[in-house]
Amino acid sequence: MIKKIVKFVFIFLCANLINAYELKGYGATFAGSKVIEISNLYETKTKNKISYLPIGSSGGIKQILLNRGDFAVVDIAFKDDSLEFVSFIKSAVSISYNLPNISNLILTPDLVAKIFTGEIQFWDDDNIKNLNPNLNLPKEKIIFFHRYDGSGTTFTISSFLDISSKFWNLGSHEFINFKIGIGKKGNRQLAKAIAQTPYSIGYTSYYYAKNLNSAFLKYKNLILHPQDEAYPVQNFSYFIYKKESPKKEDIENFIKFTKQNYNPKDDRLSYFE
Repeated sequence: MIKKIVKFVFIFLCANLINAYELKGYGATFAGSKVIEISNLYETKTKNKISYLPIGSSGGIKQILLNRGDFAVVDIAFKDDSLEFVSFIKSAVSISYNLPNISNLILTPDLVAKIFTGEIQFWDDDNIKNLNPNLNLPKEKIIFFHRYDGSGTTFTISSFLDISSKFWNLGSHEFINFKIGIGKKGNRQLAKAIAQTPYSIGYTSYYYAKNLNSAFLKYKNLILHPQDEAYPVQNFSYFIYKKESPKKEDIENFIKFTKQNYNPKDDRLSYFE
């Protein structure tokens, strides 16, 4: 009798292992930590494994087009008739800074453009002081951190500056050839660099800027913080996968699970449709 029970359990476990599957995903760092959290929950509940490597949106797109991955999460808008696009989450792109003993910094798109292109090099520049008369801004050189990998976050901030500042001349791309600053890979590393470097500034998904100071943005006569609904610099991400993928049903089951079982609002992210 015991042998029969053991045999039954063994057969049952083998059947479950045979039915389980594994999906490989690549892409955005902004949404990467959320995908990994969801993947762990999915594996716990379904025994199906999801691996995700946050290599940036451009890298994720490349992996899918070369058939090296099953799905990607990207925050770069583009069109490809061979791919399915499913909305995922959005987050503000924060202008984050590290100024000791200073918070509530206000910037405009023009000031951001001038800082990111090196036209403004010191924190006590008159253009910044005039907008922040109550702040004791130091005479310290501005240290600028930017992304060097293909990034939807870079695409988002550069697209915003391209349409909102006449001083921005670097276009709107996932790769920007910044003439100044220090390049970092991924939102996490960029945010960490700002946190560890006094007098620095950079741009990152607000999810990664939660422990940093984020500049208020004066835009169209409004002064807005990344937490405000009307904040104009928003990063949108999508799941993408091949329409003809042999794992299409498995991918769609994972995406469906994601939307049914994960609520990101506490992380200052939100779903969009």
